[in-house]
Amino acid sequence: MVTLMADIDFELLQLNDSTFPIGAYTLSWGLETFVQQKIIHDSQSALEYLESEIASSFITNELLPVRLSYEYVSVGQWNKVLEFDEIYNAAKSAREIREGSKKITARFFKTVCLWQKEEGDVTNHLPKINHFPVIYGAYCALKNIPLDDALKTFLYSQFSARVTTLVKLIPLSQNEGQKILHSLFENFEEILLNVTKLGEDDLCRSCPSSEIRGMQHEYLYTRLYMS
Repeated sequence: MVTLMADIDFELLQLNDSTFPIGAYTLSWGLETFVQQKIIHDSQSALEYLESEIASSFITNELLPVRLSYEYVSVGQWNKVLEFDEIYNAAKSAREIREGSKKITARFFKTVCLWQKEEGDVTNHLPKINHFPVIYGAYCALKNIPLDDALKTFLYSQFSARVTTLVKLIPLSQNEGQKILHSLFENFEEILLNVTKLGEDDLCRSCPSSEIRGMQHEYLYTRLYMS
């Protein structure tokens, strides 16, 4: 007998699908600059960059905001969620990355509203949130999606997108990209454990290399991405 997943599991897959229309594919988060500067130039340097990104910038700047937002929404402390949103905004020194995050957040809200109005609109409970990790964590909490599942799918989808971006930019073959993504799974397990040990003081720790490349992207002579 086949047991189907609960509907909420399918919604979580939808939110993290590469075709979910929030425009995230238009952003490289500074990767385009890394490639143009030849810092990332082949599969090995791509893997090394992604491994470093997971353990430094991503865990405190993206994954931790999801966890903290989720936890505080679960206990009704929206003031803390808005505080995290402000911290995230201030931490994004690169204008294009900051504005890109705001754009995909607005599109995320608009898209989930399409079906929420028919199902009992949980989006009525969402205040004005500007940044994607914060609204993603808040939305998952409102929909009672298990935190572990929300973190796992967010982590996977974000790095799947980064690998796709690198495949286009370097360029690499699709098979090589999938090999790189598969190589990151062990790192995923470690980072999901480590993020549970972090506190509010760890939120958005500085990663100047990525921020500098994000700033330089604005002045690239030619480019494929918006950030």
